[in-house]
Amino acid sequence: MIPMLEIVARQQGLDGAHEFRFCKERKWRFDYAIPKIKFAVEIEGGIFKRGGGRHNRPVGMIKDMEKYNYATLDGWAVFRFTPAEIRHNVEVIFFNKYLERVLGGEKRA
Repeated sequence: MIPMLEIVARQQGLDGAHEFRFCKERKWRFDYAIPKIKFAVEIEGGIFKRGGGRHNRPVGMIKDMEKYNYATLDGWAVFRFTPAEIRHNVEVIFFNKYLERVLGGEKRA
């Protein structure tokens, strides 16, 4: 869950979605996305697990790279965070920086 980002996005008049499917041809999903501005969050869990998680094994990493590359080609900004960073609301900092760059500091709400 990304409660603080959801609150901040709503304050800007933007709706987000969990497990957002961004590619019709593939079953790819973002952990959280704000489709209107093509801002996506991926939570990279399992990186501290013994033996690694799916995302840290070679096949999983290659599949993730393909997913992120196709997302980039489609104009998405994909931001990757650890669960600890999400607990500390680091994604909100990057969301605000992204809004400044995309909207040139213009407030939405």
